[in-house]
Amino acid sequence: MLLPKDIHTILPDLDTTPLTDIALVLDLGTLQSSLIAERNKLSLACSMLDMQVVEEAQLFRCYEDEAKIRLQQLIDSWTQLQEKAYSEAIGEGQQEWQCLWEQAAIKVEQLANFNHINVTNMQQLIEELSLLDMLLAKYINRKYLGLQTRAIVSN
Repeated sequence: MLLPKDIHTILPDLDTTPLTDIALVLDLGTLQSSLIAERNKLSLACSMLDMQVVEEAQLFRCYEDEAKIRLQQLIDSWTQLQEKAYSEAIGEGQQEWQCLWEQAAIKVEQLANFNHINVTNMQQLIEELSLLDMLLAKYINRKYLGLQTRAIVSN
């Protein structure tokens, strides 16, 4: 996002760099979006190709192999992101932070499982991501506003 011209004359100390913890959560969102995109592409290929036709089945297997390579890259990124998140010194809101990343791990594992991909399954996985939004709000309320919110029951 570009800042308006001469914004620094009005707000000279404006720093648009996100806080480390927020940057980690943004990276998590990007990673999950990439996993969803990979699943959607594989689901689309599966639905468009006739597995009874030898050439189309071979084409699908090639595409699936490529998708698995991209999946492994995403899993490697997840591992690095998770390490950063767990090493982040949170202080206030530590419990909420832990809960957020534990639930994120469950969702990433579900998204990274390419077995039995179908459109209905994807819709359910996407809807479940709203739990992470609630956990993030709970964490931010606790850390930055000092507010304690009700416990969120996991699935």
